[in-house]
Amino acid sequence: MTFDTPVERQRVRHPGYDIRGAQADRNVALPIDRLRELVVEGRIGALTDAAYSFVGACAQTPLIKRTGPEWVRQIQAQGIDAALLVPV
Repeated sequence: MTFDTPVERQRVRHPGYDIRGAQADRNVALPIDRLRELVVEGRIGALTDAAYSFVGACAQTPLIKRTGPEWVRQIQAQGIDAALLVPV
């Protein structure tokens, strides 16, 4: 998802846990508003254009062997210095 995706197009979908908190406040699942505040305050330099997300209740082998390494390549190609991992 790109960070400029309009709020009304953002959805939380996961049958494996109670998503009401994330539906009420999107920052529970992806703290985009808090991250933007940190940029404005000068505590972090900038945000990348997109967030990467996956459902934990999925086949782990393809995620580990294909998706994860591909995301690492994409992130490195963008020159990103750090990543924030948000377990929900």
